[in-house]
Amino acid sequence: MNQYKSRFKIIAVTCALLGGGFISSCGDDDKEPVERTYGVDGIDVENGDCIELFVAQPGQGISNQKDGILMSKCYNYTIRTGCHWMIVPKTEGAEEWVKFLSTEGDRDSQFWFAVKPNDGFFTRTADFSIVLDGVEQSKTFIHIEQAPTLPTLSLESNIVNLPSEGGSIEVKPTTNTGVLDYTIEYVDGDGWLKIDEEQAANGKYIFSAEKNNGEDEREAKVTFASRLFPEMKVTASLIQVSYTLVSFEDFSALNFTASTNIWESTGERPIEQWTGNAAAIGWAGLLQGTRTASNVNGRKGFVVTGASGRSGAIMSPAFANLGEETSDVTVTFDCVGYVSNTGVRDYSDLYVAITGPGQLEGATEDLTVNFKQLGGSTVLKVNHIEVKNFPNLPVGVFPAGYDEWNSANARLTYRINGATAETRVILMGGYWENARNTNKYDNPDPVSETGVTYRRNNRNNRLGFDNFKVVRIVK
Repeated sequence: MNQYKSRFKIIAVTCALLGGGFISSCGDDDKEPVERTYGVDGIDVENGDCIELFVAQPGQGISNQKDGILMSKCYNYTIRTGCHWMIVPKTEGAEEWVKFLSTEGDRDSQFWFAVKPNDGFFTRTADFSIVLDGVEQSKTFIHIEQAPTLPTLSLESNIVNLPSEGGSIEVKPTTNTGVLDYTIEYVDGDGWLKIDEEQAANGKYIFSAEKNNGEDEREAKVTFASRLFPEMKVTASLIQVSYTLVSFEDFSALNFTASTNIWESTGERPIEQWTGNAAAIGWAGLLQGTRTASNVNGRKGFVVTGASGRSGAIMSPAFANLGEETSDVTVTFDCVGYVSNTGVRDYSDLYVAITGPGQLEGATEDLTVNFKQLGGSTVLKVNHIEVKNFPNLPVGVFPAGYDEWNSANARLTYRINGATAETRVILMGGYWENARNTNKYDNPDPVSETGVTYRRNNRNNRLGFDNFKVVRIVK
């Protein structure tokens, strides 16, 4: 016997039953149980059809408060029979979630029932049979299948930032599957992230970390998994930036030239014309007097101060990450002197100064400058050095394999005491106000430590800068 021969593939399909047995009428007094005759409009019960419903997870006919049945939303059918009828469950527990207003009546009658929401994670089914004058009919009268609640697991945010100075923060997974397990994977370092295990046992996940005194940010990944559905997982990245790192700029937003060779300038872009991400890094070319060009140009991942016959200067963003603090800081950056493709070097005087609060160690020279952004003629205390790092041109002027951008060769370090959020660093590749129009070479030509002779022209003083970093000195 096929009880479900005619399925209607929609949610809450309204069906009706017709047909039944024919051995005797409802009025017979036979002692042996026999099939009775009954019908429901539209359902061919004689051939095994039944009221067959496919119900969505929210159910139907239950009040929003889930404390009663809404007649207007219920399933409603008319049974046609001359007998006393009863609807009885064939599936254990079915009456717990399929709620009838009445499960029995006499002769032709209407009956109503509702289906409660399915809070479980699996499809559930219920079958009911009909009893006519005390005789249970062999065919299923009502068959219900209800869709499950879908298990869910999500995070309020996949990226959580921990305070650089240390502290606690809550990670908030949301699930309807009950207990969660968690694991911690350290991307950087090991063991620096702690969890309040007592709170975690109650479903609240509080993570804490000490102050990050390293110069780099650190990350740990926390994965939550449903204990009921172990394959269901979400991962949060907990990131703690360095407390000591005040700022870092690698000029990766600059991509104007095809090469990192300092002598290849095709495509370089003046800082006054930077837009988008390049402009957003916050560096400023300093304008001498009434000039509109600072002679600061962006290359491929680095910046060059100065141009042919012109000096140039650039100013860093303020140390905003110091907040309200006054701190001693270390400033480092990579610096490369300019050399032409024929091996002729520029002069390589570097003047480092600061504007705003603080004292730059080693700033023993007074240099009068005339920069518009500094309000005109200004005397700066500068730390003045001659950069010795250049590309290996002419070949052999440095040992084989020499890389001018390697930090071992290019890195310069300075200290500022008493810096604040308003302190800025000024880097000047030489300084003079009027253009130098004639070449002036050293005489005689210098000789490198490797014994190679090279030329040097003091008309120009171009310098390349990269990897500018400011770090708190933690006492």
